[in-house]
Amino acid sequence: MRKTTILISALFILLTQSFLFSETTIANWTFESQTNTATIGSGTITLIGSITSTYAAGIAPNTAVVGGTTGTTSGTYALNTATYPAASVGAKTAGIQIAVSTSGYNNIQITADIRHSNTSANKVVLQYSTNGTDWVDATNYSTPAGGDNWYLRTYDFSSIAAVNNNSSFAVRYVTDFDGTASAYLAAKSSSTYATTGTIRFDNVTISGTAISTDILKTVITKKYSLSNNTLTFTELPTSKIEVYTLTGSKAAVYEPAQSVDLKLSKGVYVLKVDNQTSKIMLK
Repeated sequence: MRKTTILISALFILLTQSFLFSETTIANWTFESQTNTATIGSGTITLIGSITSTYAAGIAPNTAVVGGTTGTTSGTYALNTATYPAASVGAKTAGIQIAVSTSGYNNIQITADIRHSNTSANKVVLQYSTNGTDWVDATNYSTPAGGDNWYLRTYDFSSIAAVNNNSSFAVRYVTDFDGTASAYLAAKSSSTYATTGTIRFDNVTISGTAISTDILKTVITKKYSLSNNTLTFTELPTSKIEVYTLTGSKAAVYEPAQSVDLKLSKGVYVLKVDNQTSKIMLK
């Protein structure tokens, strides 16, 4: 009987964790309305590098593509981009930029169905920004099956803490030179790169897991003040002072003291004192 109880308890915990940390769509674009307005959630898609766009045929539902199978339920339209830079200029400057707040979410991921025409660039770089200004290369994609093919592009940001719970999060897909020739190569090896080549985007989705609201509830009863990242208690804590990130990782531990200097990066944390928690913000 005791073993059965333990198994049931373990199953309950697993189901609870699965519920709390299941993947949620934060924002999604299907382009079925022939606009760049998000179908689910909110965010912006903008063209960068003087490219132009129209709306062309999207990927058909449940199509097996290079990299996986698309999960789209409708494939009428996609965002079709063109007028990319000349063959040897503007590396990593032209493409689309997507800005989406990840506030309240971690374990961020992005997926998109992307189609290269034969004469478009064969290399696309996925970049991300945590402040909307500075950009970091996350990964790059090539066209092993050539042009005129859809590719499922995915990337997992879960190991990059700065992306979590970030209102300034943004990504962009930009074309890049390939090889040592400092020039774009065509998606189809027997073709020649041309500025008229097109890159089509469909089913762009940014997802994450909702940060449990329980960890953000202020239930601490011991009075304290926070000034210039220094905690001052009106009563001496009876246990160690622990600070966690919003994803549950322990950021710092301090011995009980009336005053503690929190030497941590700016952001939102969870303070745990005498088995009670509170959300704090370091500036």
